[in-house]
Amino acid sequence: MIRKATLADIPRIAEIETAGCRFAYKDIVSDEILFRDTLVLERIPIISFWIHDGAFTVYVYEDDTNKVVKGIMGIGACSDNDKLRAYELHVLYVDPAFLRHGIGTNLLSYFEASGKSAGFAEFVIWVLKGQRNRKRLLQQKRIYRRFFRKDLQAIQNGGNPVYKKMIRCNERKK
Repeated sequence: MIRKATLADIPRIAEIETAGCRFAYKDIVSDEILFRDTLVLERIPIISFWIHDGAFTVYVYEDDTNKVVKGIMGIGACSDNDKLRAYELHVLYVDPAFLRHGIGTNLLSYFEASGKSAGFAEFVIWVLKGQRNRKRLLQQKRIYRRFFRKDLQAIQNGGNPVYKKMIRCNERKK
């Protein structure tokens, strides 16, 4: 079941986001950043901000049988100045222990249905430049076919840029 996140979900969301980051970015971002600088405890205030701020809506994928939260997603209006009429997937992580169970696909479907019901016709999903598997998955699984590079300001961590480019996919495969 996909439902809106509550305050009680914040610690579990922080766990999933931390584990998901480490899994998704392990070949892109240094271990030092992933395992020393990306900690659950530090993510809790950020997740709280996401839920309270309202810049986007946070959802969780909760298993109907055992009520375990296995995935998270943040969706809402696009934050890009050149895509103000688009709907954006701000964050999506599935706990690595539950990958390949259709959870990510269900969350993506919910994202699209939610955007369509809100009147959006364009959808934005960000993919880091080095995430070839994610890009391939989006292309193969029916989602998107065109990817646009966009230069972003590097996120600084101890003076070292974490990344410089991301790929935005925003043209639905027909």
